[in-house]
Amino acid sequence: MLEPDAGNLQVRFLGGGAVVTSPCYPASVKLMQYRISKPFVGYSGFIAISQDRFEEAKLAIRNLREVLSIEEKLNLILENYAEFERELLRLSLNHAMFSHQDWFSYQIEIHTINRRLINLLTTCRLYVDQIPQNVNSIYGEVTGVARIIKKRMSDNMIRALATESLRL
Repeated sequence: MLEPDAGNLQVRFLGGGAVVTSPCYPASVKLMQYRISKPFVGYSGFIAISQDRFEEAKLAIRNLREVLSIEEKLNLILENYAEFERELLRLSLNHAMFSHQDWFSYQIEIHTINRRLINLLTTCRLYVDQIPQNVNSIYGEVTGVARIIKKRMSDNMIRALATESLRL
């Protein structure tokens, strides 16, 4: 999360246009200072901020990384679903256009469909298993938000059991 840089700790907003830097020890001041500056080479301007604001920015960056992790997992599910559907569509078109296929080619197609389905189900399982940890990291375990999410996900238990048995 924090990257040491020449004795200073820096938190960078990736693509946000601001850098939060702490602690800075100027020679004239012995107290710790916290600063925000633009992440441009040669830019020396900054805005001094309080330690509380710095801690808020650090927490916001950590939470944004957790949300990004959740979005990346969802994107994996969507990409695997698109690959699965694309493969089914490709195979359907091939069967409609070219009906002369042998047993060996059918086996290859079955293995391809199985692989796409396993990829999809595995990423769904990853999502279900990891979301509570991501949510706990953002809200804390004491809030119980992750338990509520987990309960809502398990309310569809019949679908989840069918999916789990297919995956195994």
